[in-house]
Amino acid sequence: MPDKVVSIGFLTEQDLRKLGDGFSRHFPIESDDHFADLMAKLDQIPYHHSPKARSSQTRR
Repeated sequence: MPDKVVSIGFLTEQDLRKLGDGFSRHFPIESDDHFADLMAKLDQIPYHHSPKARSSQTRR
């Protein structure tokens, strides 16, 4: 059974360097406007800081 997709992200080259060699399944995209509409819509989503979620991540 193939792995279930649980996340899709737009990463920079710096993000990939931080993730290291263990993060091998990325698909580079050309520098064009194919995702401009999607990015504009994502930028409209309000950010809600959640200290509780952040603190649970740091306890790992």
